[in-house]
Amino acid sequence: MITKELYSNEPNKIVYPVTVQGVDAAVNTFTAILRVSNEEDMLDAGTPITLVADERDVGTWEMIVDNDDINGFKYAKVYITYNLDDHGDVRDTLFFDITKRYLRYADAKQMVDFDLSWEVFDTVEKDVRYAIESYCVQKFDCWYGTRIVRTTGKHIDLPQHLESMTSVTPGRLPLPLEKTYADTVAEGYYVSEAGYSILNPKDLRPGFFIVKGQWGFTSVPGPVTQAAWSLFKSKMCDDVEYRNRYIDNIRNENIRIQFRDEAYSGDTTGNAFADDILQPYKLFVIGVV
Repeated sequence: MITKELYSNEPNKIVYPVTVQGVDAAVNTFTAILRVSNEEDMLDAGTPITLVADERDVGTWEMIVDNDDINGFKYAKVYITYNLDDHGDVRDTLFFDITKRYLRYADAKQMVDFDLSWEVFDTVEKDVRYAIESYCVQKFDCWYGTRIVRTTGKHIDLPQHLESMTSVTPGRLPLPLEKTYADTVAEGYYVSEAGYSILNPKDLRPGFFIVKGQWGFTSVPGPVTQAAWSLFKSKMCDDVEYRNRYIDNIRNENIRIQFRDEAYSGDTTGNAFADDILQPYKLFVIGVV
C-alpha cells in the first residue's frame, strides 16, 4: 500500500489527474474540500476548508495545502467533486497522514556525488523515516489532543512524548470512554524534563488520567536527524557492505529502489550507529487506553 502524506514542515502540493478509461479528460467544474482531525473516525466532522484548484494541463489539477491548515493534526481527507460531459458529477476522496520530513531534499542533493532526483529522494527519505519510526515505536511529528492513561502510584507514564501540557484530570472514567472531557486543570502536576511522564509531589492514586496537550515533537530531535542521515547515506552508497544492509536494488536512472522486508522488522534500523543514538527515543511505555 502506498501511503499518501502531507508534511507540516515543507510546502504541499496535491496533483490530481482526471481520466476517462486512461485518457486525460477536461472537466466543467472542479472542487476540493479539505478536512483534518486527530482521529480517523472524526474526519468527516472536521471543519471544511476549500482548496484552490488550478488546471495545469488538460485533466491535471493541482491543489496547494496551507501548512497552517494541517499543523497540529494527524490525518486529512480531501473530498473532490468534478463534472464531466456525459458522466455528470464524479466524487472521490483522498486520505492523507500528516507528518514531518526528517531530511531536506536540498541538503541531500549536496551530500551525494550524483544528480539526485526528487523521486529517488522521496522514496529513500520515506524508507528511512519508516525504519526509524518502526524501531522507536513512535513518530516525531506533533499534534494537539487528548490521551487517556493510567498510573499505579508515583507518576503517570505517557504513551509518547508530551511537548506541553494543557490539563491533566484525575478520576475514574466510565466505560465506554466518552470523547469529550472536562477541562479541569489539576494542581501540582508537571511534565518531566524528558517529556515521557507526568509527576506530582503527592502520591497519585491508581486510576485513569485524562491528559490534554501538545503531543510529540515540535521539531525533529537532533539525534533522530543524525540517525536519518546515517541511514540515508548507507542506502545511497554503492559500497556492497552498505548495500547488503537491506537494499536489494537501486538504480537512480530508472528511479527504482527495492528494499528487503527486514528493513521494517522493528528490532533494528539496519544500522548499528543509528540504533545506538536512537535508543533514548525507543518507547517501551505501557498503560495507554
